[in-house]
Amino acid sequence: MFGILAINTSVDIQRSDGRIHPAVVHKLNPELHSVAVEWFEEGEIKGKEIDIRVVADLNPLLFPSTASDKAKSQVINGAAFKQPGPPPAKQTKATSQYQPDTTSKNIPVTSSANRPGTTARSTRASIGGIVQPRAPQIQSQPAPPLTAQSSASVYSAKQDNSQQADSTFVSEADKKKDSRRSNVVSEVERLKKAREDRRAKQAEAIQQKQQLMDEAGAHNPNFEFLRMIREFRHDLDYRTLADNDPVKDHQISVCVRKRPLNTKEGKKKEIDVITITDRDTLLMHEPKVKVDLTKYLDNQQFRFDYVFDENSSNDMVYRYTAKPLIKTIFEGGMATCFAYGQTGSGKTHTMGGDFTTRGQQDCTKGIYMQSASDIFRYIKQPNYQNLNVHCSFFEIYSGKVFDLLNNKAKLRVLEDGKQNVNVVNLKEVNTRKEEDVLKWISHGSQVRTSGTTSVNNHSSRSHAVFQF
Repeated sequence: MFGILAINTSVDIQRSDGRIHPAVVHKLNPELHSVAVEWFEEGEIKGKEIDIRVVADLNPLLFPSTASDKAKSQVINGAAFKQPGPPPAKQTKATSQYQPDTTSKNIPVTSSANRPGTTARSTRASIGGIVQPRAPQIQSQPAPPLTAQSSASVYSAKQDNSQQADSTFVSEADKKKDSRRSNVVSEVERLKKAREDRRAKQAEAIQQKQQLMDEAGAHNPNFEFLRMIREFRHDLDYRTLADNDPVKDHQISVCVRKRPLNTKEGKKKEIDVITITDRDTLLMHEPKVKVDLTKYLDNQQFRFDYVFDENSSNDMVYRYTAKPLIKTIFEGGMATCFAYGQTGSGKTHTMGGDFTTRGQQDCTKGIYMQSASDIFRYIKQPNYQNLNVHCSFFEIYSGKVFDLLNNKAKLRVLEDGKQNVNVVNLKEVNTRKEEDVLKWISHGSQVRTSGTTSVNNHSSRSHAVFQF
């Protein structure tokens, strides 16, 4: 019924609009005398069920039995048919008008009657003493009548030739079928790979979302903002400040330093809304909500002379801020470096030094001590050996001034006749080496007013000023 048709065989089908295109056999239905086929069209796989006779009409090479049946139909009721061929030759009788003289010894007579398997007779005639051969007369025999047995043998030979031609056509059809099948299979494999890649990306997106939810908290209202900020940062080009970048020469430099989230902020699932993209640029992501409750980010850009990220050390901050000022004071000028910011932003950490776990401060890492090191390095030069270094340390708390090097004695701030502001009775100590400066900084930091705030446990509650 199905010939050489099998599953995954490529066949030609005709659509309702008259189009003919290849398809792949998906299922054979002997009960319904039909086949189910599938094909790829417009990015998806389509299919339909077609009667086997329609498939046979469009694909005759896949049904060799049909061609054999057509050949057999030439024999009607078992009667012999006559194989067409050339018309039979007419019988002719060869005659000779010349009777040779068999008694003559000079003229031999050669007869071909004794030659087996031939009917031709050859004679020789002597004309003027010259032997002239005569053209042989060929006697043709009538063709034998075409019987039923010979007709059957002819039909068998024709059928063998037909089967051989069918096998040749089938092999060519198999090549075309394999070619069409390879195209369809490769397309199916491509779709399968694309589907697997799409599912892998979806799984990765789900995993990233779950990771964000775990970091921000499943019930954190800032989860959507955290996702938007990370997506925004993913496409940025970062060129942050490095140690080998040149130092700009400015009369006034305004810099900003970003600090990382502390422990309490992390427990509250708060998010980082500051992004530093360049050595002088930072972005602040302000979460906002539209009237229709759609969440979005308002990304505001700010420019400074220098921008330090949360990974910058105090050494880097000092190199680009206070260090260029040291040379100025040895040239007869005055220089000021101060830190401004809200509570817990890292002012004391930058100016005074790092804090340990027990609230103790390492004053060797702050801008105070780094400035003292450079000052005494200049003092050792021959041009400045006649200079002396004096230090003072005081704080401003609740509108009052206290001397940190004199048991927190209360001080007054007055203006003299030259309109210069002076801190009256402020103690100044003479220092000759870096260790002396470190001792007075540590002493003043210990007696400085501090307390516990909602931001950190050890927070300075006053403004401290260290003068050289």
